[in-house]
Amino acid sequence: MINLMKLELRKIKLGSYIRGAIIATLVSFGLIYLIAYIEGDPIISNYEGLWNIIGSLSNATFMIFAGVLIGKIIIEEFQSKTIQVLFGYPIDRRRLMLAKISIVLLFTFISLIVSSIFLVLAFYILDIFYPMMQDQLTFELFSHILLGTVSYAIITSVMSLIPLYFGIRKKSVSTTIVTSVIIALFVNSNNNGVSLYSQFIIIPIILALLGAYLTYVAIMRNLENQDI
Repeated sequence: MINLMKLELRKIKLGSYIRGAIIATLVSFGLIYLIAYIEGDPIISNYEGLWNIIGSLSNATFMIFAGVLIGKIIIEEFQSKTIQVLFGYPIDRRRLMLAKISIVLLFTFISLIVSSIFLVLAFYILDIFYPMMQDQLTFELFSHILLGTVSYAIITSVMSLIPLYFGIRKKSVSTTIVTSVIIALFVNSNNNGVSLYSQFIIIPIILALLGAYLTYVAIMRNLENQDI
């Protein structure tokens, strides 16, 4: 499995996606800074509110990244039928597709955690020089944020697989990305600090389970006998 993932990583040149993730994180920092320090949004006056905004932005951003990555390493190969060449090798189809899916999951999971924690710490450092927060980032609070970030990253990563099902059915990269955008905007909409993640976590959990099931239906079930 690891060797298959390494081969896939060489093909897709993950460095460009990593650079994109860094740029997206810096843009998110700029947006939140505008909201917090220039518009003076009262929602971002404590670390809990800041974390909710960061979570919404990061989750939406990397769900869309996941859609783009799915389109690149999976849907494009079905669309161009180059997947037939890969399936002609003496490699189990399920292992091959699982390696591709694992790359998407790991990239989304790691990017979400690194981006979210970086943003929280960046605003912590900024608050030292330009105080705005009404509370302090204690070890207990940071531990709570870290645990929540990891939990949400797991849910979001699996949920990000939902567009795979529609992309496979239509054999369309654009369908995959558009589905990612729609789901990202729906799940991560934030109204005065209220979001599905903060108030209705059961919905993202259900969507994550749906993502796992649809992935099984689209890729894993009957793949050995499927004509591409």
